[in-house]
Amino acid sequence: MALLVAGLPFLFGGLAIGYALPVKAALPVTQLVFFPMAFGGGLFLPPTIFPDWLQTVSAILPSRGARDLVVGAVTGAPPDAVAMVAFAVWTVVTAVLAGWAYRRDEGRRFG
Repeated sequence: MALLVAGLPFLFGGLAIGYALPVKAALPVTQLVFFPMAFGGGLFLPPTIFPDWLQTVSAILPSRGARDLVVGAVTGAPPDAVAMVAFAVWTVVTAVLAGWAYRRDEGRRFG
């Protein structure tokens, strides 16, 4: 269940980018957005070894919240509270953006 929830902001973010941009621009923009987010969120290295400034930034990235959810589900470790609040905010914001981009795209194609 944690893995499904962890993917929501990325699903919505991908949909928002896909509906908002032309086909040829969507893939590079997605890579430019999601790769640094994955690194900063601690998906490649544990956030505990980051410098202080990157630990602060890491806590507000959705990838950190997703990481904490999955690690918590596997190990039983409690997730960081700031990361969970930021994760929830990112999920809502990306869902709203995806909805807006979808309506905008539908209006352009069929309006």
